[in-house]
Amino acid sequence: MQTSFDYSKRQAVDQVMGAVFLIRAEARQAIGLLDENFWVWFEEVDYCQRAASAGWQTWYVPEATVIHHGGVSFKQLVGLKRAWLWTVSSIQYAHKHLGWLAAVVLIVLAPLGLIMALPASLVHGRKKGMTKQRL
Repeated sequence: MQTSFDYSKRQAVDQVMGAVFLIRAEARQAIGLLDENFWVWFEEVDYCQRAASAGWQTWYVPEATVIHHGGVSFKQLVGLKRAWLWTVSSIQYAHKHLGWLAAVVLIVLAPLGLIMALPASLVHGRKKGMTKQRL
C-alpha cells in the first residue's frame, strides 16, 4: 500500500493493480485486450501505458470495492521462481515501452536479482522438505 496516496478520493493515476479493473468498451476497441505475452506481472502496467499512449486516462475510484486476497496464487512462488518470472516480465515491459537499451540494462542486472533470490529459495525448499517429513 502506498502511504502518500489518498485512497479516499477519485483521481487519475498512472496505473492500477491488475487484480481487477474495468475498461470502457470504447477503450478496449481502441487499445485491444491485455497482452497475453505477459504471463504474470506488468500486464496491467503495459495496458495502462497503452491506454495513456492512446489518449485514455486511468482512474482510481474508491467507491468501487472488491475483495482481493492479496496474491494468494503467487504466495506459492518464492525465491528463484518468483524472481525469474518478475525479471522476464520486467525485461519484456522495458523492451516494449522503454527501448532495447533499457532491456539490455535489465538483462545485465538480472543475475544479481536472481542471486539475491537464492536464499529465499533455499529456506523455502528446506521448510517444504521438513513439512513433508512430518507427514
